[in-house]
Amino acid sequence: MVTQIGLIGLGKMGFPLAQNMIANGFEVYTHDLLPGLLERAREAGLKAYKDTDALLAQLSGRKVLWLMIPAGPAVDHAIEKLLPQLQPGDILIDGGNSYFEDSVRRYRYLAERQID
Repeated sequence: MVTQIGLIGLGKMGFPLAQNMIANGFEVYTHDLLPGLLERAREAGLKAYKDTDALLAQLSGRKVLWLMIPAGPAVDHAIEKLLPQLQPGDILIDGGNSYFEDSVRRYRYLAERQID
């Protein structure tokens, strides 16, 4: 069972999700672009990193990354930034409210690269 999760996005949905995962026994490593949200996360006892490289370095084995960022180009940008560091079999979850056609397009793009 996966017990480590990288969570990107500590806003209104991401922060409580991280807290819930920790309360349920997961090791959660977080990142957000906004320094204030990183500080809030650290004050709440979360492991928060200022860049995705540092976050990814904490994950071992099959990586599970959960995106909780605004729908649209930000998701595509995040995927492109993360992709070089992902291996076949790693899992990338878009937990935002993306338009379904964008989700299908991203799924196909990642599936070609063997990212689940």
